[in-house]
Amino acid sequence: MDIGNVAALLENTGHDDPKIRVPAERRLHELQQLPGFYASLLKLFTEHTNNLQLRLRALLYLKNTL
Repeated sequence: MDIGNVAALLENTGHDDPKIRVPAERRLHELQQLPGFYASLLKLFTEHTNNLQLRLRALLYLKNTL
C-alpha cells in the first residue's frame, strides 16, 4: 500500500472543489478492499511528523469505516 497516495487522497477529501474531492472519496472507498489500507491509516495517524489535519482525517476515516 502506497502510504503517500493514501495521504494525498485524504488531503483531497477536504478540498472545496467536488471535481477533486469526489474522486478522492471514491478511490479511498476502493482502497478499503486492499490489504494494508487500515494499517496505512493508522500509520498516518500515529506518525507525529504528519500535520495535524492529515492525522485527524486518517483517524476519522478509520473510525468511520470500522
